[in-house]
Amino acid sequence: MPNSLTLIVPALNEAPHLARTVFEAEEAMSDLIHDYEILIFNDGSTDATGQIAAILAGQNPRVRVFHHDRPRGLGYCYKAGVRHASKEHVLLVPGDNELRQDSLHAICQQVGHTDIVLTYSLNPEIRPKSRQTISQLFSWIVRSASNLPVRYFNGPVAHRTHMVKRALEYASDGFTYQAEILVRMIQSGASYVEVGMYLNARPKTSAFRLSNVFSVGVGILKLAYRIRCQKNVLSLPSPQPVQNPVHRLRTYEA
Repeated sequence: MPNSLTLIVPALNEAPHLARTVFEAEEAMSDLIHDYEILIFNDGSTDATGQIAAILAGQNPRVRVFHHDRPRGLGYCYKAGVRHASKEHVLLVPGDNELRQDSLHAICQQVGHTDIVLTYSLNPEIRPKSRQTISQLFSWIVRSASNLPVRYFNGPVAHRTHMVKRALEYASDGFTYQAEILVRMIQSGASYVEVGMYLNARPKTSAFRLSNVFSVGVGILKLAYRIRCQKNVLSLPSPQPVQNPVHRLRTYEA
């Protein structure tokens, strides 16, 4: 039976990019995954994002839209998407069309071979220096605290849905949500593969204003503390036995 996949697409004021994100995602899955659903989260947008999402849902019955009355954050959208997911695997795709179609295709090729498909950027220089620095620091801190040889903890990640649903309880709504989930799952025996991805250039945003950088920094420190000092909190509740888990497989590039 072919693998099935739920795509979670969070979108905050992404009217110029949302339709292309969805169309390219459908194209990337077309020869690999025929049983899919796309869950769009209009996260309190003040532009035409909600209207565009509604049009996309009207054109394709496999697209569903959820509207938030105010921005709830990426982690909140992800957790809500996982809880609504009805397919075997789940993957978040940013609504700003940052992920290139060929890279999404490469991720889909690995779905089902392991419990987790991780990603890391092959062209990090396309991002602003501030974003690169924070990403590198974040990955280094999580890698050092958890002793996990993972290249990147915050990119698009595909999970087996039934496994990640059990790991949501302690994940935050903010920047660190995916790292919290990954540490919890991998330390509990989940297998994974890493896939290199290419990113599209994005317009400049205010995502890294001083206030947001401070918030991210606090989140990183809290996560490091939890990994080091509260290991029981980062364990999956009632873990299922894993037969011969493979923690690190070959790295693929798009």
